[in-house]
Amino acid sequence: MSTIDKDLFYKLKERMKVKFPILLEGYLRDAKQYLATIDTHLSDGDIDQVIGAAHSFKSSSGLLGIVGVSEIANKIEYDAKAMKDAGGNDLEKLRPDFDALQNSFSSAEDDLRIELSKAKNQAI
Repeated sequence: MSTIDKDLFYKLKERMKVKFPILLEGYLRDAKQYLATIDTHLSDGDIDQVIGAAHSFKSSSGLLGIVGVSEIANKIEYDAKAMKDAGGNDLEKLRPDFDALQNSFSSAEDDLRIELSKAKNQAI
């Protein structure tokens, strides 16, 4: 769990108790949607969709302590906002950050799935 703040993650797990697997399943499902939304709208230039998906992904990742994902999503969100404020919309400039976001999520996903399995077994 190197890309995850273990203290924050386990504190949330303890507070959520039997509801934690539901939260984690939702995060994993939503993460795929956020990635797909950002990818699609980087290509089609819909800056507001990129900002919204990056913001949601940043926030949900931060809640779970998935630091790398949260930081990169934050960068995409604020770079897209700055681009919008400057009147630009060449979102493909953010593609390297998106690639880093995908890689960071992929690095955390296996650990999260293991934690989800453990949490489900503890809830039984």
